[in-house]
Amino acid sequence: MNRVKLTLLAAASIAALCFTACEQYDDESDFRVAPLDGGKSMEITKYVGQKQTVRIPSRLQGKPVASIGKETFKGKGLISVIIPNSVTTIGEHAFAENQLTSVSIPKNVTIGAGAFTGNQLATTVAPVEFTDSRDGKKYKAIKIGYQFSLRTWMAENLNFNASSSVCYENSESNCSTYGRLYNWSTALNACPAGWRLPNNAEWQELVDFVGNNAGTKLKIANGWNGNGNGTDDFGFSALPGGIGDSDGSFDYVGNYGYWWSATESDARFSYFRSMSAVRGDVGRIYYPKTGLLSVRCVQD
Repeated sequence: MNRVKLTLLAAASIAALCFTACEQYDDESDFRVAPLDGGKSMEITKYVGQKQTVRIPSRLQGKPVASIGKETFKGKGLISVIIPNSVTTIGEHAFAENQLTSVSIPKNVTIGAGAFTGNQLATTVAPVEFTDSRDGKKYKAIKIGYQFSLRTWMAENLNFNASSSVCYENSESNCSTYGRLYNWSTALNACPAGWRLPNNAEWQELVDFVGNNAGTKLKIANGWNGNGNGTDDFGFSALPGGIGDSDGSFDYVGNYGYWWSATESDARFSYFRSMSAVRGDVGRIYYPKTGLLSVRCVQD
């Protein structure tokens, strides 16, 4: 069974499925339930109501609703739904074959395969986790984008100890916070199996999806100098890891973040993306390939 762990992003980062117009459920008869965990919580096993706009109750029969069962809402013609924060599991095909256009996921939910397949999802932001098999490091990642161009991005800087990579000012504590810095040729091959360095077009796709003031929305909400913190609307959590040079010098930690692109400018230079403590946009320029910058990977 293919399941992934999801962690809630800020509600502002994704379109809510419905707002105050959603009906408040008082009638439990629309839901069939089964006890879980020795009767401490409940699983909704079937929806027998006729409403297309549904607010799932957080409690049924006096117990918290912890699970939405397999195929519970499949093919019910739903156009909007609110899932309560009490839910920790969504079963396979639970909301499949409806007319949902966006999905808001509660915190720490395990989602079964195909839970939302066959809908009309326009946008998706869903956090996941993965482990780099080379060194056992765990990374957060996010699935972000429009349904037709959905990509999975690392939500942390790469921290794989590849040859020629370094910690800012050669301090391991900086690697723990900001990840390692890589020259361009090393960055091209530093991502885990199944992942790669994003090219210019993929970076631009991300920036376009995020919209105006993309840097502010992508920067983490703490860790930037001055008033440079972002809102981290999408869980990208961009940190100001600074820059290094082949001569052993380092600069700008806390003030700037720089990330390599796989796209070359010419034989000596390659493009990168930057974010700043004093600006809200995402910059694009080229830099010598010998420079030492941070890396975010995208999944193949």
